[in-house]
Amino acid sequence: MRPLRTSLLFLGFLCAATFALESEAASSTLSVRISPFSIGSIPRGAQRVRFLSLHFIASCDAAISIREIRAHHYGFGDVSDLKGAYLLKGVERLTRSQKIASADQTVTLRPKNLSIPQCGHLTLDIAGDFEANATVGSQHRFEVKTPEDLVTDADALTGNFPLQNVLRTRVSPLPAGQITITFLPVTGSLSALSEHTLSKMQISADNESDHLLYGVTLTNEGSAKDADIRLIYLRTKQGRGPLTNIRSKMDGKEVLLRFTSPYLLERGKPILFELRGRPYTRTKTMRFTLKEESDLDAVPLERGRRRERGGQVR
Repeated sequence: MRPLRTSLLFLGFLCAATFALESEAASSTLSVRISPFSIGSIPRGAQRVRFLSLHFIASCDAAISIREIRAHHYGFGDVSDLKGAYLLKGVERLTRSQKIASADQTVTLRPKNLSIPQCGHLTLDIAGDFEANATVGSQHRFEVKTPEDLVTDADALTGNFPLQNVLRTRVSPLPAGQITITFLPVTGSLSALSEHTLSKMQISADNESDHLLYGVTLTNEGSAKDADIRLIYLRTKQGRGPLTNIRSKMDGKEVLLRFTSPYLLERGKPILFELRGRPYTRTKTMRFTLKEESDLDAVPLERGRRRERGGQVR
């Protein structure tokens, strides 16, 4: 019996050692690098201006959550030139626009439920909106200085810090042009399960420039959320088919709609869009709006050519 006990103890030791090795091997690593791009001259009032593009790669051990990104502002320009900064994933805004602190020139961005799967990749852009009276000639850029500026649940974080795009934006004297969005009342009752017009919005550009519309994020300020509304898309009042992708449901109280091809908004010619969808509720309410000015992804055109990103929305 004694040798058996010794064998069992030895087997337990081997199991414990194996578990420790597996636990050590299961540690997750997140690597980050920048995706460099040219920014150039930006008109005053421009929106959705991308300053820094961060590309994340997760190891194959576990999914990794990104909880917080702190960005530092640099350049020969005051932070008052900027309305705020936020995170974008493609055209999707992940955070609310946050003011840049004038004391330490930083802004902290906290996305909700942002996770990178095992072996996954993710690109996030730090973007911002300029004031219409931004100082001409001022320069701006953002950087992530140290690993401590990234709060994740990864066991290890690697990258060539500081993460920065060496090219700065420079504010030009050219205005970006203004886009005006007006939400119009919708009449009539809505029956469940049938397709209805849920909202009407008139979009117009001033006489400064034409714009290309790429997408819009609409927020319901009523009580309906998630699958309370389904099969959602945009069309014009005259058109019959969808101009955007058809979303199966809302993401919480938001719905991001991308135009299947860039939609030309001509200067001085307002367009009436209808938000269509199927309510799956008889009691919850719907009142759609634009939560942030930059939730309309629009690019001004100059003499038939694409100008730097971002018209001003009001």
